[in-house]
Amino acid sequence: MKIDTQIYQARRERLMQSLPENSVVIIRTGELSTRNNDCEYEFRPHSSFFT
Repeated sequence: MKIDTQIYQARRERLMQSLPENSVVIIRTGELSTRNNDCEYEFRPHSSFFT
């Protein structure tokens, strides 16, 4: 399944236009994944975040 990146680009543009000047947006890009019962994998954004 191919992701249409134009949809996400349009969403980001709408978000940016809706923000007041000099504002900041924090977007959650993924969750911690447990490797063992007490150890998590090193965090990295989901592979499709920037598409």
